[in-house]
Amino acid sequence: MILSIGVSAAIIGVMMSSSGRQAIFRFVLSCTSMFLITQLIDFSSDTSSVIPRTFTNFTTIPISKDSTLVLMTDRKPHQFPYGDKAMEEYLTSIPDSVILGIRGNSSEWISVRARESRPSIRVFTYPKHLEREVLDAQREEKMLHEFDR
Repeated sequence: MILSIGVSAAIIGVMMSSSGRQAIFRFVLSCTSMFLITQLIDFSSDTSSVIPRTFTNFTTIPISKDSTLVLMTDRKPHQFPYGDKAMEEYLTSIPDSVILGIRGNSSEWISVRARESRPSIRVFTYPKHLEREVLDAQREEKMLHEFDR
């Protein structure tokens, strides 16, 4: 939000320039300041995120600074297990220690493949009520963020 206001102000400032030299100076100054602002702002999210995929849903929840809980739920729990190479790579690329909750055949298949690549991933089967509680907490958090606006 703040970045978009800054970009808008920079565009207006460049458009209001009386000479070409002044416009170039303002443009360079705006670009430099926006670059520095984006480098200073920490865009890493400390909130949970949902990643919908074709056969599964992934919910990532940061537990602490060095551990992340990932809950994988199949869209159809008793379906034939399908792999998801992109999510396997995502799970192995998370820099934190990963605790992986699975629910369904495809989730199990993906977790086995990810664990082969990165043995430090801890895997457990989680109950249905935990999934409901996580989804309810995410809805409440989303409503709170909308209320803050």
